[in-house]
Amino acid sequence: MTQGVLRSSARRRLGFAGLVLSLALVLATVLAAFARVSWLADIAVQFRVQFVAGAFLAGALLLLGGRRRWLVVVAAVAALNGWFIADSSRSGDSMAFAWGARPAQAASDARRTSAASGVAIRVAAVNVLYLNDQYPRVLDWIRRAAPDVLAVPEASARWVEQLGTLAVDYPYRRLSASNGRFQTALLSRWPLEDGLAPAFARADNRYVEAVAVIRGERVRVVGVHAVWPLTPAHARLRNAEFAAIAQAAATLREPLILMGDFNSTALSPHFQQQLRGVAGLRSAAAGFGWQPTWPAAWFPVGIQIDHVLVSPSFKVVSFGRGPLVGSDHLPIFADLALPSHLLASRLTQRQ
Repeated sequence: MTQGVLRSSARRRLGFAGLVLSLALVLATVLAAFARVSWLADIAVQFRVQFVAGAFLAGALLLLGGRRRWLVVVAAVAALNGWFIADSSRSGDSMAFAWGARPAQAASDARRTSAASGVAIRVAAVNVLYLNDQYPRVLDWIRRAAPDVLAVPEASARWVEQLGTLAVDYPYRRLSASNGRFQTALLSRWPLEDGLAPAFARADNRYVEAVAVIRGERVRVVGVHAVWPLTPAHARLRNAEFAAIAQAAATLREPLILMGDFNSTALSPHFQQQLRGVAGLRSAAAGFGWQPTWPAAWFPVGIQIDHVLVSPSFKVVSFGRGPLVGSDHLPIFADLALPSHLLASRLTQRQ
């Protein structure tokens, strides 16, 4: 009888835990619906993947606790958040999955795949965390990933010095304005044009841009480090940055690549409205599954706030993440191709 009482007590506790978790998920999902107008809701909307995982956990607790009628609630939570996740991850032309691929091997495979299609370009970004002193891990990853162009947010003076050791492979470099602690660095294997009239890199932010002449093709590349939206005021600044990106992107004629730390997932309505909607940019990660990049060592609560965004002229061949390198962010890389027929079309326009 005592064992039966204990089992009954444990069952009630499981059911109660499932009920509490279910109510919390409902409240979080309702809050996320107001992300367009509320700073706190925009924080909540970034974690829809976790809401789905939480719904499955709540469902298991409810089953074990005998509260089956609540299963319809957690099913609705999972379905609703799953729909928004799928919508934010839709892709027009991603060609392959990069999971498990080693950076150097993936680069070689992607460049062979895209060589017949036009100009092949590999880009990468890594927010190194200005307090991070594990320089060899980052530099080794960069050498193995072998991007054509690399963006490095949070490059302290010491990090800028360390990146200088890559000068043989990356002889061309641009730096953003400094905020006293760090800058955003842009490194390139290919020449960067001088005298560029900046469309994105203003003196009051941490963006850096250049036009890289890659295999004869001019490509606008932008290293991004958006404001962290930890307060309503900072969130407004980040959203204003997104609007400025959209406005600038609309004025450009050359192919455009933005890469770095956007401090937002693709689930944010501000990201979707400005960067994907107004600017017409596409995420290179779309179609390649869940790719959390921050916080690097806390996979269960990870979200993707590091992105490569490209203009419609690009085809995305692959997208992937690098290993832990001592930062709170994981590195990212993307293999892109400019199709031959688009190159021919732009050549005709120039003539």
